[in-house]
Amino acid sequence: VVLAVLAQLVHASPIDASLYLSYFYYAGVPLALVATLCLGIHCLSPNRTAGIAICIAVLAIALTPLGNKLGLEHPLLHFAQSPLRPWSGLIGYSATSSGFHGFMLFWLTVSTLLMILGFGLFHRGVPETRGWRQLRGRPLWVAASATALLLAIAAGWRTETLLREDAYFQTSAQQNAWKAAYERQFSRYKNAPSPALEHASYDIALFPTERRLTVSAVYTLANRHAVPLTDVLVSTHMDSQIDGMELEGAHLDGVDQGFGQYRFTLQPAMHPGETRQLTFQAALSQNGYGQVRSHLLLAPGFSYMRAIPYLPAIGYVEPYEITDNAVRRSLGLPER
Repeated sequence: VVLAVLAQLVHASPIDASLYLSYFYYAGVPLALVATLCLGIHCLSPNRTAGIAICIAVLAIALTPLGNKLGLEHPLLHFAQSPLRPWSGLIGYSATSSGFHGFMLFWLTVSTLLMILGFGLFHRGVPETRGWRQLRGRPLWVAASATALLLAIAAGWRTETLLREDAYFQTSAQQNAWKAAYERQFSRYKNAPSPALEHASYDIALFPTERRLTVSAVYTLANRHAVPLTDVLVSTHMDSQIDGMELEGAHLDGVDQGFGQYRFTLQPAMHPGETRQLTFQAALSQNGYGQVRSHLLLAPGFSYMRAIPYLPAIGYVEPYEITDNAVRRSLGLPER
């Protein structure tokens, strides 16, 4: 920050003090928490060498791709990390600032717990008073440790809940298993004739301050095949909340919530050249706890949505299929 300010002064560039303060804050809080974590680890470690080794291992797992390679992909397993997006001249940090504060609150409770445990269990060179023996006769320390533990659990539960509300989170292994199960269950629709989307109309209501939007849509579907159609599969995105889906002249046979699939039986059959309407309502929201993707951004100062990934698609969704043949073989799928 200091070097950047000096560079601007040299080039007579206007200085935005609030921007530098915000950058210092968003970059400084995680660094301070990492320092606190390391201090707590050193206090709990039997010696300095062990403390350094444990700190290096923990930080390597938390701050580098090593954690993901070991299967530790959940955001709450990466200390001092958050979904914070880089500063933007259009919206600043507002897209993910709430998530940043929620994650930092959780990490603060964790580091506070480690600090309390560390200072209480720190060995001062007298063998008889080392370790857990120091707990005797110290009810205030025990109460502080228990309180810090409960606060850490509460903060972690709140962060996990808001993360789940914001995005359909899956690890790489879970995502591959989900894709494999989807392919096994619905691949029969892959080459089956489906109606084509001929026209779509949308009524969109945007609520910027609440970071959400609703869509009421009407799809006009047409049978462009030479044979009648008797059933239709409608696929929906797992992050979209779909309600009131109805297909003209069709019966809803079932909804697979685990894959967001709607199965309709056409009664009567849909003849070549015939059109029918599919109606539904969709809702999308963001709270800043999940990773903000480039095709959906809902913030008080700016909102953007690329509808195709989030609104229903007709038929089997081939992009859901796993493309890596090695992964396909490991999951018992045929090579592509």
